[in-house]
Amino acid sequence: PPPGRERERATEAFLLAVWTVASPGSERIRTRLLGAALTCAAILTSPLAAVAQPAPDEDATSPADPPDGEELPVHPTDALVETPEADPAAEEDEAEDEEEEGPWVRADAPARVPRGVAFTDEPISATDRPHVELRSDDLALRVGVLLTVLADYAFSPPENEGDGVRISDARLALVGEAGEAWRFTLQADFAEDLPLVDARVTYRPWSALNVHVGRFKVPISGELLTSAADTDLIERARVVRALAPGRSAGVELSGELLDRRLFYRAGVFHGAVDLAEDGAPVIATARLGTRLPFDEESWIVIAANGGWIDDALTPISFLDAPFDGERVVAGGDVRLIAGPVLIGGELLYTRLDPEGNTSFDAWGHHLTAGVQLFPFLQLLVRWDGFERTDTGERADLVIPGATFVVPDFAPLRLRFNVAIPTREPEQTRVLGAAQLAF
Repeated sequence: PPPGRERERATEAFLLAVWTVASPGSERIRTRLLGAALTCAAILTSPLAAVAQPAPDEDATSPADPPDGEELPVHPTDALVETPEADPAAEEDEAEDEEEEGPWVRADAPARVPRGVAFTDEPISATDRPHVELRSDDLALRVGVLLTVLADYAFSPPENEGDGVRISDARLALVGEAGEAWRFTLQADFAEDLPLVDARVTYRPWSALNVHVGRFKVPISGELLTSAADTDLIERARVVRALAPGRSAGVELSGELLDRRLFYRAGVFHGAVDLAEDGAPVIATARLGTRLPFDEESWIVIAANGGWIDDALTPISFLDAPFDGERVVAGGDVRLIAGPVLIGGELLYTRLDPEGNTSFDAWGHHLTAGVQLFPFLQLLVRWDGFERTDTGERADLVIPGATFVVPDFAPLRLRFNVAIPTREPEQTRVLGAAQLAF
């Protein structure tokens, strides 16, 4: 684009993205898809405009070139000036600096299984993955895409409602930074009837204090806060899907202390967790954790979280009817990376106090172990358990899995899981996914 227009282009792209997710209802899917296409086009035309410029003709004669057979006259002062010889290394450094100062920065990454640095709520994680950024003097915009094609098959009756092949994720995310203190996040999932996923503005004057306002994930559960592009298995654990509140609208404070070894999050939320359902619970939560590095390839993350929720006809996955009452959620999680070995686990507990009925408990856990045999291949196994005291039901799954990153195309991952129940009448499920994430 013309000099100085990068910021305008980024602003146009952001406004188009807002327009894209502002049209609810499945009957407007074409409108939303068109908005996503226009958003991508607005961003991508910046480098294409530069490519479209005609290349200079090497055979053309410059007006300053002398006629054939003649030499330019030497100015008297030229003899007094020593012309330094060109330094190839310096020229390469200057070329790299010019590329970094350009509006587009493409960060390449090796083809390897993403392992995660710490639990994060970024909509599209760039960890160990190529990504593209649009930059100007005071604005940076990162574009993220997550597309997941999921195949789900159940071996035995009763029939699994999820049988078949479907697109489970079709996400477009824009993460922007204005200056050093302001950040905005917008994410839409076009596989849903209501595509808005995240809409958040962050003010971060210091690393120890960030203020978030908007709609985003409630800080309970380490696996929930991990991006869908970086989870160990295709599906999150059953206890996480059942007990973690998900996303809501609110205000949150977060920060990192002691050279990023200690992190915290605390917030108050009041809004629909599922935009397609009624119910807007009031949620107050806090999360505290530590990240201790051993070396560049090994670290451990330990965190604890808890919250109080006042539900108003809130849908909860393991209950037949929307829940009206109060509940308390508490738990903790740990993740250890030791070279190629991964060990992680989480425990979540909730106490439900429904209006006019007897209180009861529900709790669960997941424990995961994995080994990265090659940079592009990881094998995993998980023990997934969930129990509720009102009915006495207990469910346990053993889930082996594998993740393969295509060596010649790092953003593409192939994932395979088998969910094997240890109790009747649950059924064995086979899941396969092709996931494009950058």
